[in-house]
Amino acid sequence: MDVDMHGIRTGMAVCYEFYFPKMWRRMAKKGTTLILAPASWPAKHITRLDILARARAVENGLCIAAVNMVGSYHGLQLGGHSCFVDPAGRMQVQGGLTEEILYAEYDEEKYKDLGKTLAVIQLEKERGKR
Repeated sequence: MDVDMHGIRTGMAVCYEFYFPKMWRRMAKKGTTLILAPASWPAKHITRLDILARARAVENGLCIAAVNMVGSYHGLQLGGHSCFVDPAGRMQVQGGLTEEILYAEYDEEKYKDLGKTLAVIQLEKERGKR
């Protein structure tokens, strides 16, 4: 799902959707530049959140704000480590295991057409295979 928030094409995803790359590609093709992704990744799988957030950002030219729960929920220890990843895969900021407010730089103009461009490159690659 994607919407305009204060003039920024913003997408929404939840934690499990990091496993479905086509959804992220569709948002990028529509011009989405920022994805907000609330999550509840368990502590024992927190490295997956880091890896998948970076992968989805790089392969689609997106900024991703992954906000993960901290503490425990129904006896499950949650992993925290909320992060903001830019389209180059750089972790601009990453939290820890406590509640905190994080800030990162976001320049919508800088990334405005990157996802569309990457989508075109991918489409051209697919056409070449036929």
